[in-house]
Amino acid sequence: MVEAIEIKPNIGEFDLPRGYIDENNNIYRRVLLRELTGEEEDILASNTMNLFTKLNKVLANCILGFIKSDGNLMEINDKNKLFKIVREMCVTDRLFLFLSLRILSVGNIYSFNIVCPTCGENKSYAVDLSTLEIKKPKELCQTYELELPSGIKVRMKVMTGVEEEMIALDKKSVNDSLTYAIFVRMLELNGHPVNIDIVKKLPLKDRNYIRTMIAEYEGSIDTVLEIRCTHCLNEFNSLLDLGKPSFFFPSET
Repeated sequence: MVEAIEIKPNIGEFDLPRGYIDENNNIYRRVLLRELTGEEEDILASNTMNLFTKLNKVLANCILGFIKSDGNLMEINDKNKLFKIVREMCVTDRLFLFLSLRILSVGNIYSFNIVCPTCGENKSYAVDLSTLEIKKPKELCQTYELELPSGIKVRMKVMTGVEEEMIALDKKSVNDSLTYAIFVRMLELNGHPVNIDIVKKLPLKDRNYIRTMIAEYEGSIDTVLEIRCTHCLNEFNSLLDLGKPSFFFPSET
């Protein structure tokens, strides 16, 4: 007779930069995660899903619940409900959860290869993911209003996984990524609906101000890495690429 083997994945509690707000405006700032298993590994290795679909599925699988302010666990057993919650979470919290899952499942040290833009050498570097700078939002709200340096008034929304998917599915966004990042967050401009052409025509000072305020209301995680080439000693910046296979599969480096 074959004995049943009980496998218990590692579990960790993490404090969200922003926090999940439910339909009753209850705020949950702490989440309970379990580490990745083979099921999530297969999702991440899939060639038929984009990064955001993978992220939604993995997070919905690995979130065990949210910790209430009184310390009690709010479990969510309905996977469809959890999938909806994950899609509607702020992008900063989603990124934080993705990083937390990597730390919980594989470890906090991420090694990667990068080509120096000066000498062309392909070298291996490492970053401690637990040291990335995290800034919490100054105010917890779903929408907010801004008066831009030019005097234009806009109403903005906090970006979620829904808008991430919109950008990923719109082929035009590839060449206009900076404009789309503002467009999907902007609800009104001087009381009128917004289109992509209007956002493109905004002065640079207005767009820079909007980006600054987005970080204020959504929080941020600094994923810009400062790298020094070990061959030519040139210093340059590189964005942490979460889409590389090596992020969760170190052997793919």
